[in-house]
Amino acid sequence: WDWALSELEDALARSDRDFAARMRSAELLGLRGHDTQADLQRLADEVADMTELQAQSSVGEVRALVALARGEMRSALDLAQAAYRTSLAPDATSVETAIRAAAVLGDADAVTDALGAIEGTPGRVTAAIRREGQAALAAIAGRSREALVGYLDAARRWDDLGLAVEAALSRLALITVLGPSDPEARAAGEEARVVFERVGAR
Repeated sequence: WDWALSELEDALARSDRDFAARMRSAELLGLRGHDTQADLQRLADEVADMTELQAQSSVGEVRALVALARGEMRSALDLAQAAYRTSLAPDATSVETAIRAAAVLGDADAVTDALGAIEGTPGRVTAAIRREGQAALAAIAGRSREALVGYLDAARRWDDLGLAVEAALSRLALITVLGPSDPEARAAGEEARVVFERVGAR
């Protein structure tokens, strides 16, 4: 993320009104442990009255992801649900964020609702999200082995897509909801740690 943040800094130096740069900068800094809540709230206030629903959804999903990284699961779930219900772009992250937060909260209905948002949508990304959602439902129902297999498969799918951070978040969800007792779960947690350290996430 160092390169991305450097590019964002350059963009903001040219124009501090660059909305996309402000949003992505607040996102990455937030994921690195910086307090960007005020910046994200300002962005949300700016788009609140826009007719462009995608802008509202984008800010919402960024706020949801940062909340997830901060361990604020209820806030992450609420923000992610609002985002995908407002507008769901092909590259949106709100559905998987909702699934991850709901899994930690033990909210099967919320996982099911998130999966419903991508029902019938083809593609490898939605297949990975769907697999993770199935794993989350298994974990909530107490089917630990099924959940473990599902999470590992979801993480592999994210890896195959070249989305290392998504794979790490999936593995983090695995060890958070299932615990570290299984050697495969511990290995998954270690893989996630390596990725987060590499990008500087906290």
